[in-house]
Amino acid sequence: MKRKKGFTLVEVVIAMIMIAIIAVTGFEFLRHVQYFIIVAGEELVALNLAREKTEELYWDSDLKEMSPVTDDVSDYLPGGRRTYSVGNSAGGDYKIISVSVTKD
Repeated sequence: MKRKKGFTLVEVVIAMIMIAIIAVTGFEFLRHVQYFIIVAGEELVALNLAREKTEELYWDSDLKEMSPVTDDVSDYLPGGRRTYSVGNSAGGDYKIISVSVTKD
């Protein structure tokens, strides 16, 4: 008897299962990559907001000690707040600038 060329039903089903597993894994990987890209972008925005306020306070020649002040920065970072304060060092020789950016 001559053997016919082609695939058996079992081979086709196994191939389909393997392709489905690979596709699901690939889509899950892409979903995680997209999430990490969004988080990295938000962290970059927060870093730039903190740097901007630090430089602004650093170059202020009339800088005096101040309690924590909170700005709404949700235009740049949805749900974002920037808190900053200025204090004196223990010896009073220099100012301590503290800036933090948080997201709800």
